Amino acid sequence: SLNIIMNELGQISIDFALLDKYQNNFTEKDKTDTYSTISTADLNVKTAYQNLSCDIYQKFIGLNEISTLKDIEEQINVDIKYASIILQKPGSINAHHFDKFWLLKNDNDERTRVRVNVFLSKWYFGQILETTGKTISKWKIGDTAMWDNTVEHFAVNLSGYDKLTMQLSGYLKYSP
Repeated sequence: SLNIIMNELGQISIDFALLDKYQNNFTEKDKTDTYSTISTADLNVKTAYQNLSCDIYQKFIGLNEISTLKDIEEQINVDIKYASIILQKPGSINAHHFDKFWLLKNDNDERTRVRVNVFLSKWYFGQILETTGKTISKWKIGDTAMWDNTVEHFAVNLSGYDKLTMQLSGYLKYSP
């Protein structure tokens, strides 16, 4: 693993039809309580989160739905294997975690597994993405950040507005 602490990649080509399709298309079945992913072995952290809203909404989407996929793969140097759209409502925290890449766990690919976060909504005061190496705020639609499974991170939405992101998961095509 390259231990990509936090690599801001700049803006990518956004498929705005995709944004329009998913922006208001989440239901209760798409809800995930990220509190449940905190290890009970880390009792201090589990206790700190117990009274917080740790709900996010996530929909996995077909790669064929992303009309700009090939352009994106070239721009970010990633062989994308799956994607999802995540809605984080005001007042919620996506509990800190390391990405596990569950959908790639049976692959025998030796390349570095990476997650690319693409901001699909504009930044509002109170929205933060925090990694062990960097705090990200003040993004624009289409801004991206990438990390591997060694980077602990969380997201907070203490604004009055929804935060929408696309998560692209796959392999680095070649080492930078």
